[in-house]
Amino acid sequence: MMPQNSVGRDASKRTAKFPQTRFVKGVMIWLAELAIFGMILACLIVKGPAWFGLILAFGAVVALAYAKPSLFGQRVGFALRKGRSSSLRNGAALMQGNRVFTYTGIAVLVIAYPLLGFSNAYLIHVGAMAGICVILALGLNMTLGTAGLLDLGYAASYAIGAYVYALTTVHYGLAFSIALPIAATGSALFGLAVGLAVSRLKGHYIGLVTLAIGAIVYILLVNLPGLTGGTDGISHIHAPEAFGHSFRTTLTVLGRTYPNTVNFYYLVAAFVLLAIIGAEHLDNSRVGRAWAALREDEAAAECSGVDVRKYRLLAFVTASFYAGVAGSLFASMIGYVNPDNFTFSQSLLFVLMVLLGGSGSVRGAILGAIALTIIPERLREFESFRLPLLGVVVLLLMLFRRQGILPRRIRVRAVPTQSSTSADQET
Repeated sequence: MMPQNSVGRDASKRTAKFPQTRFVKGVMIWLAELAIFGMILACLIVKGPAWFGLILAFGAVVALAYAKPSLFGQRVGFALRKGRSSSLRNGAALMQGNRVFTYTGIAVLVIAYPLLGFSNAYLIHVGAMAGICVILALGLNMTLGTAGLLDLGYAASYAIGAYVYALTTVHYGLAFSIALPIAATGSALFGLAVGLAVSRLKGHYIGLVTLAIGAIVYILLVNLPGLTGGTDGISHIHAPEAFGHSFRTTLTVLGRTYPNTVNFYYLVAAFVLLAIIGAEHLDNSRVGRAWAALREDEAAAECSGVDVRKYRLLAFVTASFYAGVAGSLFASMIGYVNPDNFTFSQSLLFVLMVLLGGSGSVRGAILGAIALTIIPERLREFESFRLPLLGVVVLLLMLFRRQGILPRRIRVRAVPTQSSTSADQET
């Protein structure tokens, strides 16, 4: 019989080695996933049909490896099945344990992106548009994802923010720092009106009413030329200025000149950071829990003391406020707005961003917005196949992963057991 102290020593050795082994495996998995992400990013940025074929082939291999591991042989298939169940879990655990390093790496990548050698004015502009779409997706995620309210007219709130900003800067000469809060507030008031209009509706009826409201706003933008410019839109929108530097001029840093899109890129990145912080705080607050209760069961939430009408209105107002900020940034960056920028197809694209990334997930909304902004731009050289390919990707996602790429995390609250409560009472 083995002595007790030797068993204790062996157990201590195993517990001492396990965290190191798990950490090394986690690092390897994280580096592999980072390499895959880098390859996909390179395929999206570098031009040429060969790169497009490479990314399609790579995506097909990855899809087959995850869907049918047995196609790669018995040993490889067993390893793939085992890795499929543990890679994401270990990678997530590693990222949670090293959250500071992860966020620092993302921040460095975002800051350095315009300064890289391959980044031209077009790619920087696409990056800025991706940031605007991130703000829009975060706002829509509050109504569609967190609160479970289908909004098919979200482009109307986006349009209100853009046009209010354009009118206040062109006709009244207001500065960016004053016009943007006014535009965001106007869009939030519009969201309040939409929330009041659908306050007694449920399910798909909310989607139908918001769809009609979005169509009405589009028609008004077209048929009010004295106010909105009609189909010609509004041009010569003032650009922001900082310390006497106009954002429409080039930026010179350390003797190197960068295009004017760099100014808007960093401006949008700053607002994206604020939008993410706000969305995370709302998601983890009492408001976020109330929205989640509305999504699961409105009747049960009302019986639990949740003011359904109040939190519904708050969801629409907050989402429209985000859309107003995004619309102001869009108008200031492009310098021109017209009704064709705010059609139903835009609302549908925003909905797809939330569903693709993961409904109710802040991280998922960010990922979906970036993916559905960059990928269609990259496929623009294949104009006749761009939308069908995008539709096939969304269809496959809804069939095999309805919760999205990065689904929302389920909140779990530990319930004290009877033994623990009795022990606490004794102490």
